[in-house]
Amino acid sequence: MKMAKADEKDIDAAGELMGILDTISRGHYPAKEDEPDIQMWFDQDDPEHLRRFYEMVSATLDKSPGYPGRVIGGMCYVILYDKNEIVDPNADVIELHPKLQAALQDAERLDAMENLTPDQCMAIIKDAAKNRTLRAAIDTAMKGEAT
Repeated sequence: MKMAKADEKDIDAAGELMGILDTISRGHYPAKEDEPDIQMWFDQDDPEHLRRFYEMVSATLDKSPGYPGRVIGGMCYVILYDKNEIVDPNADVIELHPKLQAALQDAERLDAMENLTPDQCMAIIKDAAKNRTLRAAIDTAMKGEAT
């Protein structure tokens, strides 16, 4: 799936929203950037407090219209979507999918092969045919071990 990439304005707006939501979740009244930190509890039943919350959230949307789709949607429906195989579904942290990690290793192997002579390449291929996979034979050659 393809989606518009979030730009710096999108990320900044999302960061602001995250700060507003964090402030509210801790029960505090949200302060704007140019205001001193307001030490007061957020009253969800106070129309003035709710208006302030709405205006601050709306201001993030004015800064970068459509950013929630690019930031949240991009992360949830593109990067973390298991079928896209971008992130390792078994990891507790964001790590590249094992297929991507393997592809990066193969790219390193290919780069290493490009610097070898034809005779060295043939030696690796013969070694792979004899007792290892091609990847293992290239890894051995990259380490400078005898083939």
